[in-house]
Amino acid sequence: QQAFQKALDLHKENRSSLGALAIARNNMAFVFHTTGRYREAWEQNRLALEHVRNTKYLRASIGLLVAKGDILRDLDELDEAEQAYKAAIQISQQSDENIGVDSAYMGLAEVERSRGNFSAAVSHLNTGLSLEGSILTKDKYDLLQALIFKDMGQGDLALDKANSVLQNFEDGETVSAD
Repeated sequence: QQAFQKALDLHKENRSSLGALAIARNNMAFVFHTTGRYREAWEQNRLALEHVRNTKYLRASIGLLVAKGDILRDLDELDEAEQAYKAAIQISQQSDENIGVDSAYMGLAEVERSRGNFSAAVSHLNTGLSLEGSILTKDKYDLLQALIFKDMGQGDLALDKANSVLQNFEDGETVSAD
């Protein structure tokens, strides 16, 4: 956390480009989010989005909107999270920028899973996996699918998917989505 804070402070002192400053703020938002400090995560994400608003930093915009959706989803603000993910997808579709948009589809899958809309969750997951430039690994896909199966009451299918991922982990393999 200290290293990310120092990087953010340096970007502010040196009046870095808005894109670099937004990325530094996003790093801080990530640290706060993963440590449960949601108010601080929200503030850093909000400021980062302000930095890239009306700029050509489309990849950063997509990532920041996905991060916003993740924070909102963790706070059980599912409608707002869905809006953030869909905004990221819209930017991607309008700009042909696919890097990171698979994470928006994963977020939508999680939203629909939380709502009990399992068919929609799997559909979003499949869309994210099929995108060119996807960073979604087969293991992440299988883990989320296992959680969906578990929530559907399909314990055997969930266990099969989870065991497959564990076996890959034990074998030292990470299976790419390709």
